[in-house]
Amino acid sequence: QWRSPDRQGTGFESATRANHGLESTLPRLLSNDLRKEFEHPNLVCGCFYEATHVDYHPRWDMDFGNWMEMTDDELLQTYSDDGSRFVNEYTTHRGGDYWECSLIRQDGNERFTVRIWPSHENEIPLWARNELPRYLTNYPQESIQVFHKQYHSDQHLSGAFRHHIGIPEEMMPKQWKNEGRTSHP
Repeated sequence: QWRSPDRQGTGFESATRANHGLESTLPRLLSNDLRKEFEHPNLVCGCFYEATHVDYHPRWDMDFGNWMEMTDDELLQTYSDDGSRFVNEYTTHRGGDYWECSLIRQDGNERFTVRIWPSHENEIPLWARNELPRYLTNYPQESIQVFHKQYHSDQHLSGAFRHHIGIPEEMMPKQWKNEGRTSHP
């Protein structure tokens, strides 16, 4: 059952503020574990990502055993690629360009290791169909955006002002009304 996010005591943060202060926000969202996803009460990270032929390569059909039992080095050697080519600023994105991701660790100045999660807006890649992780190392900070989890933005807080704004019918011009119209001119 949905409940309003609580601004006090649960770590509520504004995604806008988080994005304006990425240098201080992102280190707090690191999981530091290749097998775990960091859970923030109301924020989620999105990484600019475009599926390519690599996402459908036969290596994603190979059986390497239980990936959860691999060492970190084995995981990265088997399931990661260099993410430095995924460069984009959020102001120039298209719908579906940002895939949910987990920040694993900081690799250096403004570079991260991230885990990409399958997008609901794009074709499901082979790695996701086979329930395998997709890691990118050396991923640029400028291509990471912070978003609110669904139904966890400030408009869903219990104290937010939400009210139906009724406009009397007689104030609407006749041309704006669709009454009786079956097709457009």
